[in-house]
Amino acid sequence: MSTVVFGAAGFLGQHVVKLLNDSRRNVLAAVRPGATHPFAEWGVPTCEVDLRKVQQVHDALRTADSVIFCAGRTFVCGMPTAEYELQNVNLVRSFIEAIENRSDIR
Repeated sequence: MSTVVFGAAGFLGQHVVKLLNDSRRNVLAAVRPGATHPFAEWGVPTCEVDLRKVQQVHDALRTADSVIFCAGRTFVCGMPTAEYELQNVNLVRSFIEAIENRSDIR
């Protein structure tokens, strides 16, 4: 079993993955499609996940017993509020919907 880190390619996510990997935990880094990251150098497996697609979240969690959610968008000056909400609040809603029936995941 392993821990899946969603939003792994972001600032916080990379630090979480590094800590888990350095602690010799089984970790899977779930990154947005096309994201750049150092995980191949660290020997950490990755999967590309669009958090708006429930099946992709389910697939990433197939062998997981725990999950850490680090996905989100930092504020960008001039970004419309609706887009900021889409990339934060709606992603979290989608993610919770995808895992709501997984009582085996911490």
